Amino acid sequence: MGEANGSLLMSPQEKKDEKAPSKLVRFFLIDISAAASETVTYPIDYVKTRMQLATHRVGPITTLTNAVKEGGIRTLYRGLPASVLRHWVYTGIRISLYEQLRASLLEYNTAHSKTPLPEGEKAVLPFWQKCVIGASAGGVGQLFATPTDLVKVRVISDRQFKGVVHCVKHIWAKEGARGFAVGCGPNVLRASLVNLGELSSYDHSKQLVLKFTGLKDGLMVHLLSAICSGFVSTVVSCPADVLKTRMMSGKYTSIAKCLSQTAKDEGFRAFYKGFFPTWARLGPWQLVFWVTYESCRKLGGYSGF
Repeated sequence: MGEANGSLLMSPQEKKDEKAPSKLVRFFLIDISAAASETVTYPIDYVKTRMQLATHRVGPITTLTNAVKEGGIRTLYRGLPASVLRHWVYTGIRISLYEQLRASLLEYNTAHSKTPLPEGEKAVLPFWQKCVIGASAGGVGQLFATPTDLVKVRVISDRQFKGVVHCVKHIWAKEGARGFAVGCGPNVLRASLVNLGELSSYDHSKQLVLKFTGLKDGLMVHLLSAICSGFVSTVVSCPADVLKTRMMSGKYTSIAKCLSQTAKDEGFRAFYKGFFPTWARLGPWQLVFWVTYESCRKLGGYSGF
């Protein structure tokens, strides 16, 4: 398989084997993969969140050690149910929507192309279109998942909560329905940036790896693509991630105040607090997710992502 002029060269057998899962099956496979990935990497996310909430410089090892001293190993999984639920909504929507938009754009591009594709070639989107639909899909997914993300951050940042249910009841009693929308703006922005980096770079990296290495669409291709995707999405999204975490913790009442106060008190570097834990988490998260998702599709007899 190779790439030429916005298309992928496919053998007759590969073209024959192309079979996409139904929307329901796809959503189910995405949610299985997301739950597995979130469970494996959640302790890294816990450390990253604690670092972003700190108003002084603190490293990941110190943050991890202090957390374990406070409540033992189980502390590192505080908020996991809310986080898994969030990904069932967020990742289910964003991946499904990305694939749907990609298919629609490919159909539109092919129909309006002045140069018909040669026999045996498969059209692919230009990189800028992947960025647009990646950002759009991520923003929409996070819009629906914000309440669960808020609960996760509150459970991690405030020891008064005994768990997810206790936190939900407290927010509803004190802040009402509006309380679950706190930080929605920076959260959607962050998700758009993450997916601009993650989905477009995974999709594009996969095509480039297939083109330049001659490897078949398998585990090694998925691993290389996921590593690249994790780094790009972390660089693009880390500042918005810091703002989102601080807004959801309840420390600030507006994005502007959070942005200005953080910059004034801690400088520009504060917006990249937790960068390495974020990368250390996004990298493994995407490795587990994409390998699991692609493997599930293959086991079901479906085409790759």
